[in-house]
Amino acid sequence: MENSEIESLYESLKKLGIIKSPERIGQLWKVLNGYMAKKTVFYDMECIEDDSSYGELFIEFWKVFRDELRIRRFDIKSFLDTKNKRAGISVVIGEETLSSEWEQSADWVESGFLTFIKEQIEPRLGGRFVEFVTIDQGYRALYLPKEVADSADKLFRDLEEGQMW
Repeated sequence: MENSEIESLYESLKKLGIIKSPERIGQLWKVLNGYMAKKTVFYDMECIEDDSSYGELFIEFWKVFRDELRIRRFDIKSFLDTKNKRAGISVVIGEETLSSEWEQSADWVESGFLTFIKEQIEPRLGGRFVEFVTIDQGYRALYLPKEVADSADKLFRDLEEGQMW
C-alpha cells in the first residue's frame, strides 16, 4: 500500500468519526487499536465442540454490530451433527430467518460459517468484517464502515505480505 493510500484511509477514518482528533497519520495504529477494542472479533479456530458452538461464535460477531440489527439471543440457533459431519446456524431477524448448513469435518470453525456472516449478515449492516492475520490458530476481524473496509483490507493484506515493512 502506497503512502497516499494510507493517507486516504486515514482521511476517510477521520470523516467517518473513527479518528476524532487531528492526530497525525503516524498514530493511525494507535487510533485503530482504540477503535478495535469494541469492534474486533477474536476467537480460537479450534472451538467447535457441541450444538451451541456456532451460536456462541455468532454472538461474538453480534456483540460488535448489535446496535444495527436487533436480534434476540434465543433467536440464534446452531447445531453440530458429528455423525453426519454437518453443522449449521439459523438467526431470526424480524420476521425473516437466515440459515446455512455446511460440512463439518473436525472441531475447527469451517468456512461455511464465515460465508454465512459475509453473505447473509453483512449485506444488512453498515459495515463489514475485515480479517487480519494472526500468528496462531486464532481468527481476528475488525468491523469497519463499508466506506473504508476495502482500504483497510488492502492495508492488512500488504502487512501480511510484508510490503509495509
